[in-house]
Amino acid sequence: MPSAFTNAISLPTYDNARGLAIASDFSSANRFWMRSRHDSAGTTAETRWKPWAELWTNVNFNPATKANRIPGQVIMFAGKNAPSGTLLCDGAAVSRTTYAELFAAIGTLYGAGDGKTTFNLPAMLEGTVVTHTQKPETVGTATSGEVIRHAHGASSASAGTHSHTITVAGGGAHSHGASAAAAGDHAHNTWTDSQGHHAHTGGTSASGDHQHISPFGDQMPYPWGQHGNRDQVGTRASGVDQDNSWPLTNPAGNHAHTFTTDGAGAHAHNIGMNNAGNHTHAISVAQVGDHGHSASAADAGAHSHAVTVNNTGGDRNLPAGLRMIYCITY
Repeated sequence: MPSAFTNAISLPTYDNARGLAIASDFSSANRFWMRSRHDSAGTTAETRWKPWAELWTNVNFNPATKANRIPGQVIMFAGKNAPSGTLLCDGAAVSRTTYAELFAAIGTLYGAGDGKTTFNLPAMLEGTVVTHTQKPETVGTATSGEVIRHAHGASSASAGTHSHTITVAGGGAHSHGASAAAAGDHAHNTWTDSQGHHAHTGGTSASGDHQHISPFGDQMPYPWGQHGNRDQVGTRASGVDQDNSWPLTNPAGNHAHTFTTDGAGAHAHNIGMNNAGNHTHAISVAQVGDHGHSASAADAGAHSHAVTVNNTGGDRNLPAGLRMIYCITY
């Protein structure tokens, strides 16, 4: 430190056996020094104090003049261009010779350039920040970004027992077209059921009052008259009298006769149906005028609905913040 300094402060401890001295010089630059004292047996006033050590502060830092700068030190800058004595951390390949001190400090941690004459500067990706590491072997590698493991709660409020009103709009007066597909030439099977053992009754129509002819050959008067008059006296040589008149039966009045057929046992009758050829049937739906249809929704009881929260976001975990540039001293 210089022989003359602006200020000096001594800070003794509670037992006055130890102390701390701080000196400053504001004449030419802002510079600070510090030394400590430890009293012990056999020490002299001169040996009690340790040598002065200069303190480094950013007040002394000047990359342009390389005053008190450390090659490879990264600073954040609020301007749009890297200040003198620094390079933008954009991953560019720069000369190993021109920036020899910087190359000695960081080597090829951020890229070997062309492998011979250049090396790469750190590349600060858009929107990312610098993170601290306790593992020197990981310096120069990018983090993948992550947040603390967590879950999202989601719920939907119960709406209680309720129903929903449903309205079906009127479709206007209309009808619906319909058709039946052709089924090809075909016939339909039919059947009759069995009625058990039975007979059928019937009747004849009335034919008015009448008589029936009854031929016979006796020579006697006929009580109800006769049909024709062919009777001749005598007989034929054959002994067969065939010329007698035919008597009439007694009249029965206008009447009809009933009859019953014999039972045929339990049976059914076959019924056939002729084929109608390949055809379709016309179907029409009557028009019912403009109308709507009522609909109802049944109560589902008090309930809630499951909610799914979908993933969102990008591939990197980027904090919100104010954009500035990172620069590295050389």
